[in-house]
Amino acid sequence: MADTTPEPQPETAKEKMRQALDRKNERAHQNHQAQQNTGAVHGSQVNGGGKRTFRRKSG
Repeated sequence: MADTTPEPQPETAKEKMRQALDRKNERAHQNHQAQQNTGAVHGSQVNGGGKRTFRRKSG
């Protein structure tokens, strides 16, 4: 079996939250490269432009 020692248990709730946040941030950094593919839509459709105006058809 592996001879690994478990990490010491945190004593306070604040320390537990800090360790959980560190683990979460490590996973986010590992997956950052996978998020670079943004999809097929680029350009003006994504940016949103100005406010859209509607004109009544006269005729």
